[in-house]
Amino acid sequence: MQIGEYLRLVTEADGTRAIMSFPSDDAQLARLRVLFGQATDEALEASRRQQRVRQFKQMAIAIHVYADAQKHLPPPAIRDKEGKPLLSWRVAILPYVEESGLYKQFHLDEPWDSPHNLALAQSMPAVYSDPALPELASEAKTTYVVPVGPGTMFDTDVGITFREITDGTSKTIMIVEVPPERAVVWTKPDDWQVDMANPLRGIERTDRAKIVTGFCDGSVRTMPTDIKPDVLRAFLTRAGKEVVDWP
Repeated sequence: MQIGEYLRLVTEADGTRAIMSFPSDDAQLARLRVLFGQATDEALEASRRQQRVRQFKQMAIAIHVYADAQKHLPPPAIRDKEGKPLLSWRVAILPYVEESGLYKQFHLDEPWDSPHNLALAQSMPAVYSDPALPELASEAKTTYVVPVGPGTMFDTDVGITFREITDGTSKTIMIVEVPPERAVVWTKPDDWQVDMANPLRGIERTDRAKIVTGFCDGSVRTMPTDIKPDVLRAFLTRAGKEVVDWP
């Protein structure tokens, strides 16, 4: 039932005035308040989704600029000489999201939770903060991650090149958002470990009908949370040779 069913609009003959009549029945008034609340919530979520889309575009552009400068995409983690992961890719692209000053403060040869680097985590750039989850930002946590695991964009300790994405950059997922309970400290080298047998595990959620998804060509789309596993699996692999269309 829509809001209009509870309101009666009477327009004056000269078209200069409209009278809005509200129902007097308590039950109808309660329902009307619920409907107005739902409409407000939907409008707010739509605005926040657009903000997330802008953030994802900024991250996607930063990854492309990084690739142009380094001749490969950022690996999922900055590692030491022994291969131990120290810091997230989110730290690696800081110079390309207008955060060069913050990037220069990190000790890249220390882990994310060293006393020096852990203090810097409190300076999380706004681009990594979900506008709907300010409480996570206060904990220096982000829900913006990359898919990690065999066959994905980030399945190696070193960054791949765009030439290795043989399925096509427009059909390969690069960045996704996860539920708040899976948020991570933004500097920590921790992302979405993809289970190809159950590719929805880790991103499933009931609070949103769609989640924002960034692709390797730099495009950003909203993915339905009820996407079919086979379709999602195809978009997660960079060289799986699947033929699939966006849902």
